Amino acid sequence: MHEGEVGLDAGHGRSPGGTGRLFPDATLPTQDGSSLSLDSYRVQRDLVVLMLGNGSLPPAASHLLAQLADLRAELEMAEGQVIAIVADVPSHWVGKWPYPFPLAFDADARLHHRVAAIDDRDQPRVALYITDRSSQSVTMWLLAEEHWPTDARAEQGWLTYCDGKGPGGPGHR
Repeated sequence: MHEGEVGLDAGHGRSPGGTGRLFPDATLPTQDGSSLSLDSYRVQRDLVVLMLGNGSLPPAASHLLAQLADLRAELEMAEGQVIAIVADVPSHWVGKWPYPFPLAFDADARLHHRVAAIDDRDQPRVALYITDRSSQSVTMWLLAEEHWPTDARAEQGWLTYCDGKGPGGPGHR
């Protein structure tokens, strides 16, 4: 990876809490053959971005996605948007995405690498980011860390924090 390609992984951002790093824009294909640009959402919404690695979804990620789906209306009222990005190709996900959020594909895992959603073997892994409208990453969690959220209400709290409507992201050190 060249220095100009580095996003959150520029020596920072691997631990949760205000990374202060910019979450990069990306235009990625979706299941229906269109494309999704992260920056197209940012003007109007704070983002909950789930980088889902490759392969099947781990139970903790599925659990969080189901909870976020239950809170979808509330998240959208808080001007938030959930976006899921998997390091795979669309053909592997036909009929397998039950959630009401856009699913985009990072088949070469370039975005996963740029935002440090990779493991020690340089493979894509599951990570969660909350970004504000200026694309600043407010917080980051990697699956299997002790701080991985078990309650989607924490993401709702972080979105409130991004909007300046509340005291801060709950349940976080």
